[in-house]
Amino acid sequence: FWNTDPADGPVDSWTIHGLWADHCDGSYFKKECDGGRQYDIAQLLSEQGAQDTLDFMQTYWVDYHGQNEHFWEHEWEKHGSCMK
Repeated sequence: FWNTDPADGPVDSWTIHGLWADHCDGSYFKKECDGGRQYDIAQLLSEQGAQDTLDFMQTYWVDYHGQNEHFWEHEWEKHGSCMK
């Protein structure tokens, strides 16, 4: 969805809520596919040398409540865990 009130992220840019995995045929994966793969997203990115990705996420993929880690973990558990 598009968030404008309040706007999240930089005022001269835009942000996304999330991406949904699909089968490339118009159908979607079920939600929350693999609850066994839970991660601290910021810690994982830092440990894997992806600080630039984490910095980008902290600027452009932010939670409107200011709880970025919780938001990222939710998006991973709900959508990202469908991919293997």
